[in-house]
Amino acid sequence: MPVLTVGSLPFSGDTSGREGFHYNKLTGWFDLTDSKSDVNERPQAHGAFGISQDWRTSAAISFHGWFSASTRAEVIAAKNALNGALGDGKPKIMTLTDVDGTTSRVVSVRYVKPNDNRATLAFEFDVDVIAPDPLRYGPEVPVVADVPVATGGLIMPLGAGAAIIDFGTGGASGRVAVTNPGTAPTSPAIEVTGGLELGFVITDTTSNRVIRFERQIPLGSTVYINQRTGRAYLDNAASDVSGFLTSRGLFEIGPGETHQIQFQPLGAVTGAPQMTLLTAAAYL
Repeated sequence: MPVLTVGSLPFSGDTSGREGFHYNKLTGWFDLTDSKSDVNERPQAHGAFGISQDWRTSAAISFHGWFSASTRAEVIAAKNALNGALGDGKPKIMTLTDVDGTTSRVVSVRYVKPNDNRATLAFEFDVDVIAPDPLRYGPEVPVVADVPVATGGLIMPLGAGAAIIDFGTGGASGRVAVTNPGTAPTSPAIEVTGGLELGFVITDTTSNRVIRFERQIPLGSTVYINQRTGRAYLDNAASDVSGFLTSRGLFEIGPGETHQIQFQPLGAVTGAPQMTLLTAAAYL
């Protein structure tokens, strides 16, 4: 059974008339939005100048819904919940889960109109939203890299009796592979945990893009980097540390591509810092 969620409010795709919130007539979710690249006609010649890149407009999405209950009090509460949850003026994560999987967008709620249904045990409504980013994103897939550790040495105390050969413990490379199985480029979110004296360097060795963050990250703290916005914060969004990004070689992974990403600490290391890349496949 499909489920559509806007913010914290779920709408069931079950149209059998059971109690609760339901939806149908979802439009725009899978549409390829219009191109906003200008077409410049050639003067005194056939046709137009070529377009090197088509850029897509935001996505307009709408759905019809209804709510049914066994008491009038539940109906009134549901109307208030609908307007309260969708009308607070904040961006919402909108997610569709169906037999083909789960995809999400960040949307701005533009319109919610419940019908006037006084004295009944159900009401209908229409919802319109705009997704500034027209891409659909799949669930984030985490890939974790530890701080690089050199491989242990070779110990060969050869003497009387049987030889003892110790090739040492395996090292950590600090390098991971990240894949985008989608149909549009995507930029992984980055999380780096603390215990780093001077910060870190992250290199996309496939594209030679470098992100350098130069600031102490204490044990117990985490730096988050949103590559879509180019912003960084420490522990929470109120603590902006974007100014410590001394190299902003933000990278994206193209459709069907796999990139090799290298994690390297700056200065002394305490504990076991890790880099986590959260990659959501992107779909046009």
